[in-house]
Amino acid sequence: EIVGNDTYAIGDNRVDVIVTAADKETTQVYSLNVNVGKSANTYLSELSVSDHELSPQYVKGFIGPYTTTVENAYNSVYITAVPEVESSIVSGAGVRKLDIDDNTIEVSVTSESGDVRVYTIVITRERNNDTSLSDILLSDGELDNEFTSNITEYTVIIPEELNEITVTGIKNNNVQTVNGNGIYKLHNKSTDITLNVVAENGDTRDYVIHVIKDMSSNSKIASLVISEGELDPEFSKNTITYSVKVPYETTSLDFGGLDQIILEDDGASYEIIGNEDFEIGGNTVQIVVTSRDGSTTTTYVITVIRQERASNYLTMLRVDGYN
Repeated sequence: EIVGNDTYAIGDNRVDVIVTAADKETTQVYSLNVNVGKSANTYLSELSVSDHELSPQYVKGFIGPYTTTVENAYNSVYITAVPEVESSIVSGAGVRKLDIDDNTIEVSVTSESGDVRVYTIVITRERNNDTSLSDILLSDGELDNEFTSNITEYTVIIPEELNEITVTGIKNNNVQTVNGNGIYKLHNKSTDITLNVVAENGDTRDYVIHVIKDMSSNSKIASLVISEGELDPEFSKNTITYSVKVPYETTSLDFGGLDQIILEDDGASYEIIGNEDFEIGGNTVQIVVTSRDGSTTTTYVITVIRQERASNYLTMLRVDGYN
């Protein structure tokens, strides 16, 4: 009969071999001392990262580095590390938080004997590639379409008298950079504003806002040029009364040349009144501008002063003392 040969503990273990004689009464006990040393096994039977594959896959005896790449959405992973011997102690496994770019994770296995083996995993967390805005805010006017992050071009109609607008692109996350937010002066009928979004990984996207002044009620002249003389005062769209001196030979003003009358709104119209058969002295020419929608008119008045005929003849020639 053998006693104590079942499960050995660390250290000394006694195993008895009991021999019984044929008379079934006489016995002899032989004792063995079995000394079991502490395990020095520091191997793993499994090493893995949740939802991702290691490169290379775990190989017994290879301590790394093992590598894998995870999407930006992963801010943590679960490390599974199973020791080959249950009595070994594993540290560094479980939930591990991730920073952007490379994360070096060490998993150590300590054997019963105190031996330690360290396995290394490098997990690369990708940078955020989101280049979308969550909204575009305007100080005046409204986008022609409801804002959607994947629509990158909009039009805003504003009153003609508005001289500036504030445009603000709202980030979709805190690691983006938005270039172009601010106050814009509106000197022209149309102004294009670009918001440039830079993602954490360097990807970019542009949102363009076309700001257009509503000129439908505009009845102003932007530029007026008189080829026969100079206006006094110099032309300004908000000044409606002028004068100009022309020579005797001029009986009308020529407005037929290119860019002589330029309206602020191309859709407006104008009519010229009194521009014919100038008399010597003062003559009145009117330019009546009607807005596109017909709601307003502006009349510019030019007093044309036609000078008398120039003459190089004498009216009398006389020499005193002679007939």
